[in-house]
Amino acid sequence: MKSVCDRVWRSLACKSAACTLAGLLLGGTLASQTEEEEEEIFELSPFEVTGAADVGYRATSVLSGSRINTKLGATVGGAQDIRYMRSLVEDGVIPSSASFTPEGLFSEHDLPIGGLAPEGWLFDIAAQAMPFHSSSQPRVEALAQLGFVSGIDAATFQPAPLNLVAVVDKSGSMNGQPLDLVRKSLKQAVSQMGSDDQISIVLYGSSTEVHLQPTVVTEENRTQIMDSIDRIQSYGSTAMEMGLQLGYETARKSQETFTGRTRLMLFTDERPNVGRTDAHSFMSMAKAASEEGIGLTTIGVSVHFGADLAEKISSVRGGNLFYFEDQESMENTFRKEFDTMVLELAYDMNLRIDPTEGVAITGMYGIPGDAVSWEEDGSLNLEVSTLFASRNKGAIYLGFGRADPSEQASLGDGPLATASITYTQADNRKNRHSEVPIVFTPANQRQEGLLKGSYLAEQYASMKLATLLYESSQYEQAAKLALEFADKDLPLADKGLEQECKLAKEFAKHLLDDCKQRGIAVAGYHKEKRNGKSDSLFGEWVERDSGLLDETKEILRITPEQTAELYDSTETNPLRFIDESSIEINRRYIVFKDWGQTFRYRLGKETLELQDGDKTTTYRRTPGLAQVRESSLLDQLRAKVSGLPEPRGPDVFSATR
Repeated sequence: MKSVCDRVWRSLACKSAACTLAGLLLGGTLASQTEEEEEEIFELSPFEVTGAADVGYRATSVLSGSRINTKLGATVGGAQDIRYMRSLVEDGVIPSSASFTPEGLFSEHDLPIGGLAPEGWLFDIAAQAMPFHSSSQPRVEALAQLGFVSGIDAATFQPAPLNLVAVVDKSGSMNGQPLDLVRKSLKQAVSQMGSDDQISIVLYGSSTEVHLQPTVVTEENRTQIMDSIDRIQSYGSTAMEMGLQLGYETARKSQETFTGRTRLMLFTDERPNVGRTDAHSFMSMAKAASEEGIGLTTIGVSVHFGADLAEKISSVRGGNLFYFEDQESMENTFRKEFDTMVLELAYDMNLRIDPTEGVAITGMYGIPGDAVSWEEDGSLNLEVSTLFASRNKGAIYLGFGRADPSEQASLGDGPLATASITYTQADNRKNRHSEVPIVFTPANQRQEGLLKGSYLAEQYASMKLATLLYESSQYEQAAKLALEFADKDLPLADKGLEQECKLAKEFAKHLLDDCKQRGIAVAGYHKEKRNGKSDSLFGEWVERDSGLLDETKEILRITPEQTAELYDSTETNPLRFIDESSIEINRRYIVFKDWGQTFRYRLGKETLELQDGDKTTTYRRTPGLAQVRESSLLDQLRAKVSGLPEPRGPDVFSATR
């Protein structure tokens, strides 16, 4: 008889062979509001101090009836929300880990922090902190919010006029609802543009054309512009690079005679190829144009491009990305936020976090991953290409813990770290520098942004880790983690958090239902089935005598979820995972369904014998060995969720350490 391991290796070899726009700021005052609407108060709120970022918001327009807001906000460019992830959960689908980013989550919430910036400054930073406890991020013992406080007064702030170049994909795949969404969005944008603003439209399919030459949005020209939008028809294949090339040519030419800001807005259902680096590639054209003051907003029409693309686009000065899954979300965004998608407030922002001696940075949520790096002294350096205007009070959240987790002492009451910031204002190109200590805030002085942020940070960490566990086939652990967070109380009454709580409960339910369909009993939620003496089979068994693995030692783990995991052990690799199989157990036999193997078994007090004809292999019970793999996997996934970059030196904390 061949051993279990031999047969599994043969099975694996066979498998291998078989498988061998959001808001644009217009030149003037705010987007129109009805007289019944309350005046909105916007405060500057940089991006999000927690480890990931993206989103954009609004400013002003010259339509009658509009009111000037007293303050203005700011957020980091990149992925603008998690609508796609929400739509998947709503449809009963367990989303991928890539669809859930902290910046997207934070961008949908108002996260205020008090303070004032010096006169003439666009913004300054403020900080507050509180204790934090989460099984998803056990190394995070304190959570700090860094927020941007505004120095802008909308009564005196006048954004420059907008020169908008809309580049529209009219290929066959855009026919029907996608192109209809584009037409409606463009009309909404035009209705909010002021008489000093200008628009042109470039179409691309099998060929490219300037559908509407640069046209000033005067009252006399609005009808002509609207008619031009109505005449956009779908036809041909997709040639995105050709369309962008003509779009940028149009932008450069019109920019020569236009006083104000110029921005290209791409509408498409095709994922841009950001991997190419030649002169006519998507990224090369975007970078070259950004150096000439031409920004890029990419709109995913009925298609989600993913967080990885958002990070690529946001790495280019003036770049951001939005996704709309349906007509309602697209129309609402263009109606409420069109003017802020393209309002660039600051460039080349650098934020440095220097932890106090004995304290380590253990989590970061709200900044694009490639913008963060460790310094040799253990400090963290964050770089953001562009800050956009925002209605929401975004923030960055940082986790702190003991530099040596084995120490019993707490973090103490002293400063956790010092935060310093530099940036260049977009309006006057002045350079700014400021720094602030990060200390624990008394419980009765903790502001809304910190309280809400503590819930959102744990929501992100728990749901992100659950999706990663699910993708690693740790179905029960993913469900337990999601259910644990879904039962968490809200820190304060807030409609936005109530929606997040609802999302978390739906997400947890999907994972629980998935476990049920797989026959996996989740303790406390499913009635666990037991089969008499087969219960005693559950656990880890190490081969006692030679036979099944020949020169290596076999470890067999049998779980209550009716699965078996096979490992081997050598001097160089004490625990190597081989494969897993669903199983069926009765009083005499174990059937390894995925391996096509059936063994008669005999169970002793601490031994297990597997028999196949005249061949018998004996195992002894040795708990805890294979669980090392789960523990190691969990540490690796937690490190991904922490948002921290790879450490640069031995003294820098690594979540996997």
